Amino acid sequence: MFNVNRSLIRRYRLKNQKAVAECLQTEFKSDLPLTIYWDGKLIKDITGHKTVDRLPILVSRHGIDQLLAVPKLERGTNTAYASAVYEAINSWSLSGKVKYLCFDTTAVNTGLKNGACVQLERKMEKDMLCLPCRHHILEIMLSAAVDESLGPSSDPDIPLFKRFKNNWYNIDYKTIINDTTSHIEENVVADKISIAQKQLQVHQPRDDYKELLHLTIIYLGGVPEKSISFRRPAGLHRAEWMAKALYCLKIFLFKHQFQLTKKKEKVLREICIFTLIIYIKYWFQSPTGWSAPRNDLQLLKYLKDFDGINPEIASVALKKILGHLRYLSKS
Repeated sequence: MFNVNRSLIRRYRLKNQKAVAECLQTEFKSDLPLTIYWDGKLIKDITGHKTVDRLPILVSRHGIDQLLAVPKLERGTNTAYASAVYEAINSWSLSGKVKYLCFDTTAVNTGLKNGACVQLERKMEKDMLCLPCRHHILEIMLSAAVDESLGPSSDPDIPLFKRFKNNWYNIDYKTIINDTTSHIEENVVADKISIAQKQLQVHQPRDDYKELLHLTIIYLGGVPEKSISFRRPAGLHRAEWMAKALYCLKIFLFKHQFQLTKKKEKVLREICIFTLIIYIKYWFQSPTGWSAPRNDLQLLKYLKDFDGINPEIASVALKKILGHLRYLSKS
């Protein structure tokens, strides 16, 4: 038997990790401007059971993504975020290439006087274009639209969704009453099915993204490439934005097997129409930063038009989007 020297193994591992990191930093080159992203996460520490703040930081441009660092922070404050991002930029010698900032629209990042973005610009001694995360903005919009329609509740779960989840095993998944598209024009139906089918040909990083696309095709009367199937309802919490869209679509598809009032059925129909006609397209376009201004302006137009279907949903969605368009007026 051999004696294993754990300290020696650890030293060699750290040495190799350092060599790999230095090699990556040396080899990474970009002649074009870069966008830097960061997104704080509370996760369990590698050792022990303590929860810590981790801040993944990466840069990208067309065709290139590079993770710079995932530092552990003492506290997830605006100053800590700005300092960590600044250190990562300098350690990779990218201060002259970083031109754009991408981040979640929390006060920690967006504060007008001392937000992480403002502090980072001060540290780098230059103005940069702030591009708030499109996914995060659209999550807020959809969540607000659903909450506005279903009404407020002190319960962290949504009662209607909870009841549907508990009733899932009593539902015949092969029986769908196909009257879901009666309120949608035929050319719009064909366009949305085409969008969903094209997106399914592209790599989707999460299963719920794929499920949303499958449900879109099924709701609009199409058949997904791998036939019609349904996944068991999952998360219920009000913070689970994607689950809200998935639940609404499933409940409406099986409304003949699930007790709903006429009012609830109407509300669900309008949420589904909002999700399919407006939301789907802009959600899957959102990773494309260069087209964000055009997409946002188009979204404003469609939200204004949606006022004729449901003014309450249109109003709350429009309010959320208008609160995140500061970059459009920045020179």
